[in-house]
Amino acid sequence: MHFNNNKKAVKKTKTLILLTALCYLLNNQLVSAQECKTSSIASSNDPQQFVINSQTGTVIDARTGLEWAICSLGQTWQSGNCVGVPEHFSDYTTALSSVTTFKINNAQWQGYRLPNIKELGSIVEHSCNEPAINLNTFTGTLNAVYYSSTPDNQGNLHFSPILGVKIIDFTNGTEFVPDVSKFRYVRLVRSINN
Repeated sequence: MHFNNNKKAVKKTKTLILLTALCYLLNNQLVSAQECKTSSIASSNDPQQFVINSQTGTVIDARTGLEWAICSLGQTWQSGNCVGVPEHFSDYTTALSSVTTFKINNAQWQGYRLPNIKELGSIVEHSCNEPAINLNTFTGTLNAVYYSSTPDNQGNLHFSPILGVKIIDFTNGTEFVPDVSKFRYVRLVRSINN
């Protein structure tokens, strides 16, 4: 009897170690130290063009007239930080449905939507990677794929026909996903200049 209890304890310990290692690997894949090469690559965006509203967790891009949620869908803005785990999606339809439900349940986010591919591309910071975005403005952005609302019906090789819409991988800022099984996320936007 004592032998069986030890065996169970060893198995539980091994399982916990394995789960801890898996969480560490997943976390390092999505969040790592950003690298910016502003001395050799010109910045894509002027940091002064972004006006952060620290009360609402939004940022206005004065150049484009767009207001962005600083946090990814699923996170909340608290005391200047994105808190919680961003919601990830396996397909576009689920992501779109989740955006609709979120807006119904949160009146302050009415008018927000998924960005089109040009809008999403406007916040890419090409001088940085892991993630390819200004982290002073968009804190907590993951090294991950973000959905746009732009359909991908051309079947181009650099877009994934499996996903159905165009995306941006903020690991490097490209519209290419070598692994369609990667987690995909959403950042909301709305137009303030009509």
